[in-house]
Amino acid sequence: MKVRLLMARVVGTPGGGSFGQSKGDEIEVDDAEGARMIADGQCVEVVGDTPRRMAANASPGQTPEGATNSKPVASAAKGGTKAAKKV
Repeated sequence: MKVRLLMARVVGTPGGGSFGQSKGDEIEVDDAEGARMIADGQCVEVVGDTPRRMAANASPGQTPEGATNSKPVASAAKGGTKAAKKV
């Protein structure tokens, strides 16, 4: 299964070493590990060039890499008193 990481991780090797993988990396994992990582909100499955599904427990503000949030943000130019208001 090909997945895109939503967070960095460090992976241990059988020889006692380790290596890191960065947020946004697309990696191959076995189906069981991929299902566990998706359920834990660590990654999304990738089919072709696009993420196929979000983790079930992802926070509402979390979006797959490349997606945009459609909520507008108020700015000082529109009469706000702060540079940006939290939406």
